[in-house]
Amino acid sequence: MSADLKKKIMYSTCGAIVMWLVNSKFVYDVTNEQIGDTFSDGCPTSNGILIHTLAFSAIIYLVIYLCNRYKHLLFTEEESSQEKNELSRWTILKYSIYSTLIYFFLSSRPLYSLTNDISVKGGLGELLTKNCANEKGIVAHSVIYIVVLVLIMYIPNEEEC
Repeated sequence: MSADLKKKIMYSTCGAIVMWLVNSKFVYDVTNEQIGDTFSDGCPTSNGILIHTLAFSAIIYLVIYLCNRYKHLLFTEEESSQEKNELSRWTILKYSIYSTLIYFFLSSRPLYSLTNDISVKGGLGELLTKNCANEKGIVAHSVIYIVVLVLIMYIPNEEEC
């Protein structure tokens, strides 16, 4: 596996872990207790999805910032030296927005329903419980998040075209 692919997978996995945590029933229960109207009958409400998307956005910005700032702790010296200079805060914001849009799309009920249909037909089991994502569904979408984000990272920047 190339060092470049390894880094892309590592960064995407960090985002997927944040996605899994933010989408977990436990976190929805906590926000529902603190804010109210974020979780009803075992399903996130529209307000809940919006609040959790904003939380994901802030957390992923921080994660990207910290990974960029302390990349020398995450990679070997050779791998770190292959990276371009530190990312600007605007670039980090751009990556956070991309990541958040992917999160929002993958957290939507219609996409959970679609992947549930595919999973059931493929013999992998239900990803929904009472028409809402269950833990298996959240994990499946977190894995999809990794794949989508890695693929997007291969889209060249303007300088590379």
